[in-house]
Amino acid sequence: MKTAILYLNFLFASLTGFSQTKLFDKFDFDSTYKIVAVCSPFDPSRQYQHLTFIISDLKKLNIVKNTIAHGEKPPQPIYGEDGLNVYVIRDKEIIKTYEVSPKYGHVSYHPTDSTHGIFKFDIFQLQQLAGSKPIKYRIENYTFKSQEESKQFITKNKYAKGFIGYEEITQEKEGTFSVAIPKSVNIQTIKDAQAFINTELLRITSNKKEYLCGFLMTNSGSTKFVYEINSSKDFYNQFSLSGCEKSSWKENQIEISTIWLK
Repeated sequence: MKTAILYLNFLFASLTGFSQTKLFDKFDFDSTYKIVAVCSPFDPSRQYQHLTFIISDLKKLNIVKNTIAHGEKPPQPIYGEDGLNVYVIRDKEIIKTYEVSPKYGHVSYHPTDSTHGIFKFDIFQLQQLAGSKPIKYRIENYTFKSQEESKQFITKNKYAKGFIGYEEITQEKEGTFSVAIPKSVNIQTIKDAQAFINTELLRITSNKKEYLCGFLMTNSGSTKFVYEINSSKDFYNQFSLSGCEKSSWKENQIEISTIWLK
């Protein structure tokens, strides 16, 4: 522990050239908290497995709160999805995610619910507190037909051996449907198709939080543009775009992702 603190003091002294922001100072850590680092799900090779860790000791968590910091935004940030996901877990529920790139030396996260940023960061700060031994773990995803089924699963496994944490990864809206817009004289490009579908979206509501609309590159061909829309069933019923093919509405199932120690 003493070595870790000495290293942190040295690190912060060497970083006085740019501003520092504490990464975990908003958390009131107690015995129900953990900080866990695992490989990004976008990296099946787990190239940073040797950097994984878990911090559960309350004294170390409070050191994390009072000392671990990130720097300013890099002038030309490079985003990579093959790094580490660092989770703050409270009572087995993942409540905050930080995406760390050891390769580029930065952390990507939401300082607030509405803002996002990439900042200079050294993962070694956390490793010094966690220890040098990586963790052996597995990630399991589960799908449920209802929130009640999901809650029953969590209740049953919350204190099971090796169960570290979970997070709900369900789509934000109630369900999903797709819309195929055929190419025509007036619709030749993605920009044309987007403007066309926007007219109908705005007719239904001016509140963009009521739906999520995205272009499906893999389903769109030389004769049509396909969009996926996440929305409520009522929004789906109101959607009516002449000359377009609207799919059936599919209710989103409840999905959770879990972390287990091996």
